[in-house]
Amino acid sequence: MKKGSKKVSQQANELLSQIELLRQPSEKVAKRLWEIDLWQPHLPSPQKAEDCLRALLGLLSLTELVREADTDGKWLAVGTNDSLICLELKSGKIAWRQPLSWQHTFMVANGTVILLISTWDPKLGEFKEAVALDAATGKTLWKQKFAGERIALGKWRDKLAFAQWQFRKEKGKFVFIDPRTGKWESEQPLTWQEFLDWQERFQSRYRWGSPKAFLTDEQGRLVAMRICKKWWKLLDEKVIVALRPDGKLVAYFISP
Repeated sequence: MKKGSKKVSQQANELLSQIELLRQPSEKVAKRLWEIDLWQPHLPSPQKAEDCLRALLGLLSLTELVREADTDGKWLAVGTNDSLICLELKSGKIAWRQPLSWQHTFMVANGTVILLISTWDPKLGEFKEAVALDAATGKTLWKQKFAGERIALGKWRDKLAFAQWQFRKEKGKFVFIDPRTGKWESEQPLTWQEFLDWQERFQSRYRWGSPKAFLTDEQGRLVAMRICKKWWKLLDEKVIVALRPDGKLVAYFISP
C-alpha cells in the first residue's frame, strides 16, 4: 500500500471509530461553570491587519498553549506557554497572572500555589527549589530548597509531601509540610519501594488526554469530542478543565 493511501485509510478508520462512539449513550452530564479566552491577551491592538495576522500565525504554532493545570477545589492554577494564571474554580474569576518559565511545574494545595523548579547538583544530587504563593493574592509566602540523590515532591490531600532517598546510606525519609507556612509537620523513615510508590502517586495527581464522546451538557448536546485540544480531570474527576481549539479554557462540573 502506498504511503498516501495508508494515511487516508488510517484517517477513515479514526473517523469510523468516532462515529461509533457517537452512537453510544452519554455516560456523564457536564454543567459548564465558566470559560475564559487565553488567546486574546496575546493579540495586539487591531492597528495593522498584518500585525494581527502575524500574531495569529504565531499562536497557531503553539502546541502547548496550556501546559499544566491543578486545583485544590477552590483555586485553579493554569500554566500557559508563558504565564501562570490563578483563578477561582467555580466562577472563573482571575485573581492574578504572572510570567512562568517553562522550567517550572506547580501544584495547588490549601489555598497555596507551589512552584517547583528542578536542577541537578554534582554534590547534592537531585535538587528542587519550591516557592509558595498565596492563591488569592500571588504574594510569596515562603521558599525552600530540597535535595537528595533521589527526591519527589507532590501533594497528598491538603498537604505538601516530600520523599527523599539516599543510595549511599540506603535509607529514605518522608515528610508532610504545611503548604501555607512551609513548616515540616512530621517525618518518618522510608524504604526504596515506598519511595517509588510515592513518586508514582505524585506523577499521576491529575490526568489529561484526548476528549471522549461520552460527555454532554444538560441539553444533551455533545461537548467533548474534537472540541478540545486537551483536558484535565481534577478533584476525583468531578471537574474537567478543557482547552478548545479556539483558545478558550472551559470548566465543566461532571455528574453521572
